[in-house]
Amino acid sequence: MAPVTFSLGAFRSSDLRLATVRGQGLRAPVLCSGPCSLNGSVKVSADTARRIGLKKGAGSGRVTIASGSRRLGAAGSATVRLKLTTRAKSALRSARRVPVTLKLRQDGGATITRKLTLSR
Repeated sequence: MAPVTFSLGAFRSSDLRLATVRGQGLRAPVLCSGPCSLNGSVKVSADTARRIGLKKGAGSGRVTIASGSRRLGAAGSATVRLKLTTRAKSALRSARRVPVTLKLRQDGGATITRKLTLSR
């Protein structure tokens, strides 16, 4: 029996708008070849976190601004909704462009990483 795989679909430009992400979260379209459980996170670099007011000081490392999960009982497509943290919602209110890294992990399986830019 072949292992279950998943892939990340294409994002619509409206899904990457800051207002949409702040209100509904980041919606990541996925396609699974069988039953699967997915966990995801959205992170920003330490420099970006300081620029938008999420982090103070000289710490290194990325800051998680959203997370979420989704379970599929059978093969097919679905949307993983990654909800923003409360602090991230308020920090993104005045931002214009925010480069982020989306990471989706399948339980016991592969990981997909994609760099995205959220903008007005």
